[in-house]
Amino acid sequence: MNRCATDATRFESNCSMYEIKPIQIIRGAIKPVVTFTPNWGNVIYKDSVILTCDVPSTVPEESQIYHWYKDKRPIPGDQQRLFTIRSSVEEDSGDYQCQIIGGDISDPVFLNVTRNVVILQRPPSAIYEGDPLTLRCHHAKRFNAINPKFYKDDQEIQSSKYYSELDIHNITMSQSGLYKCTKEFQRKDSPNVIEHSDVSVISVKDNELPVIAAAVIGSLVVIVVSAVLIWKCKTRKRFSHQDPHQAIPTAEIVNMPPVNNTDPDLQDVCYAYLDISQLSKGKRIKHEDLTVTYATVNNANI
Repeated sequence: MNRCATDATRFESNCSMYEIKPIQIIRGAIKPVVTFTPNWGNVIYKDSVILTCDVPSTVPEESQIYHWYKDKRPIPGDQQRLFTIRSSVEEDSGDYQCQIIGGDISDPVFLNVTRNVVILQRPPSAIYEGDPLTLRCHHAKRFNAINPKFYKDDQEIQSSKYYSELDIHNITMSQSGLYKCTKEFQRKDSPNVIEHSDVSVISVKDNELPVIAAAVIGSLVVIVVSAVLIWKCKTRKRFSHQDPHQAIPTAEIVNMPPVNNTDPDLQDVCYAYLDISQLSKGKRIKHEDLTVTYATVNNANI
């Protein structure tokens, strides 16, 4: 009696042979992230800023070789994980990126250096609904200033004598708008002068939970790939019972009854069902890895 013999990587019948290649995990290059300390995307002339090249925790902590870029051009000199601008000038404005040997280059993060005496500082990253947000009414160090006030769409929303930050603990999309601030500058021989910052557009984005969605899609990919490993047999021979000693612990072969069809090529179909629950812990696929998983079927010998 003919039978479809199986082993760990091959499925064979008297009419055809399919070779299933092992599942492969494709990982993207390591992509760092540039962050600012303090975490403001705009500063005043002569302010100091520390840029940090944050590498994912999966990378070993041993010494790495870092490369820094401004406006896509390499920054010369001995470069470390921290890049410090001690006294900023307008020429320091631009897009900053970093990279480690063997890794991908980070997304650009923009730093703006201005000579204005008052600015409304905001984080450089995008703002999503539900995030905390802090805005700072900042003035040049050479002046004395008091009474910071914050405005949204030209309406005053907060005032204080000395506290220069506006804290929003759980921002909503309805709080998007045009923000600015003012400060009162003290002078010895003349009345105080009120200076205002430029207007900053705060756009709150809808939080669509992209990471969770990607994890769900990754799970569906594994299920679909396991379910579609189907091949066609040209005869109506059924599988005989497999030798228990040759059974595959992670795969089950099921022979379906012939379909009522006049085409002899479509009357017997063999289905493969892969059970990945028996894989060892080290080989299981973690959803949070967000990696791409695929399997191929080689039917060149049909």
